[in-house]
Amino acid sequence: MYRTEFRHPVWRKAARSFANNECVEVAQLSARTVGLRDSKLSARRDCPVLLADAAGWEGFTEQIKSGTFGS
Repeated sequence: MYRTEFRHPVWRKAARSFANNECVEVAQLSARTVGLRDSKLSARRDCPVLLADAAGWEGFTEQIKSGTFGS
């Protein structure tokens, strides 16, 4: 396991999310890496970030949009 430092990622969440900090935030960390984190923990310096391959993330979101996983 290793820790990778990314400079100033731009974290975003769904436009329909509420301000109650119960969201998943996503950031493009590099050309090949997407980061995901829990908005409740985002203020912590040691906030855990799940790293995903950008191509895999794109495929996953396309499947969500197409309804592959149901309603």
